[in-house]
Amino acid sequence: MTLSFADEALDNTWIERYVPDEPHYLCAMPGDVYAQRYVRMNKEELVFWEGLIPSSEDHEFSQTIESLASRMGCSPFYVRNRIYAVHIMRNLPRFYATAVSKGWLDMDRLVGIAYSLRGVPEQHWEAIDAHLAEYLTPIVPMQTLPTRRAIVRKLRAFVESLVPGFYDRASPPRVLRHLTRESRLDIRLPRDQAHAVYQALKAISQREQCSLSEALFHLATDVGSFRVTLNLFGAGETPVHLVGAGDLTEAQGRFWARRITHRRDLRAALEETQGHDPAAPLAAAVRLRDGGCRYPGCASQRTDLHHVIEYEVGGPTSLTNLACLCRKHHNMLTFDEARMFMTHSGVCRWTFRDGTTTATIPGGPLANPQYATWSYNWGHYLRRRYHAMSSSVEESPVRGSS
Repeated sequence: MTLSFADEALDNTWIERYVPDEPHYLCAMPGDVYAQRYVRMNKEELVFWEGLIPSSEDHEFSQTIESLASRMGCSPFYVRNRIYAVHIMRNLPRFYATAVSKGWLDMDRLVGIAYSLRGVPEQHWEAIDAHLAEYLTPIVPMQTLPTRRAIVRKLRAFVESLVPGFYDRASPPRVLRHLTRESRLDIRLPRDQAHAVYQALKAISQREQCSLSEALFHLATDVGSFRVTLNLFGAGETPVHLVGAGDLTEAQGRFWARRITHRRDLRAALEETQGHDPAAPLAAAVRLRDGGCRYPGCASQRTDLHHVIEYEVGGPTSLTNLACLCRKHHNMLTFDEARMFMTHSGVCRWTFRDGTTTATIPGGPLANPQYATWSYNWGHYLRRRYHAMSSSVEESPVRGSS
């Protein structure tokens, strides 16, 4: 397949680029010198670190790490992480053959995967191996490779489904106080609680017309009332996802389930909004489908809703015409730094000034077909029409004379 296009806003010249029809990651695209160099570097680094894995458990590993760190000009932590990561990859044979050995993943991603699996019982590794292999197999041409953060989130959610409460052993919330002329508070909370606190501060900031720092002071000293709406999603009684924070562990789901005050059926989100701003169910459905900013390589959870076809030229305010973008990348589209087209199934295709085209896949819980199907194909249409026709024949009274 050869792509040919011209766009005065992006480039005044025609651009032709050969693109294989089979699914692949853009960072491993055949014929692209930069992509192929990236793949070669990853393969070489993988082989290098694999050669440093100790051959026996009696090996003096600490001495090896210290020696290598000095000779390579890096920290012992850096060396230890990478040797441990490639060792873990050997315990995931299907994933190793599907993605790791092909050079798609850099060491940063492999380290993130390895440390997310620390302490996971061995009986679950086969399922994890299959899950990673499936998740990191491209499904469309020129697909963007998921970031380390996206991979880790997906993996941790799957591990949590196998071993409920596995990650609840994380370090407890902490508050670090730095006393200077202007004191600073560093508060470390679980992601869902941090998102709830941020939304509360944001509500106070808008009400009082003040900064978020001043809003924290108002929250601590004032008793004024304010309302914060958090959108949770779940197929049953317990939510599994918090919009703006991501997937929830089982314990977090139980925590928020006790605090739910309103429930809504997201089938209402299929209805188009008459106006520029989407209704609350529609806005929630878009964020649940996308799971964050749709720009290639961006994992931001704080997003605007972007009309793919501009509202001013007739673009509908509907699920199939809205996409999540962080403020930075929303502005990038507004000022024609890039162009984006989205299919009805939520696949976003991006085109940049140099002609580079890539695709991003929605990563939220509603992107999974087991939760919802937002479009239909030809087979669905024919089956639906056949069912409607057969029902009409069975229910219609017979008219005529004898």
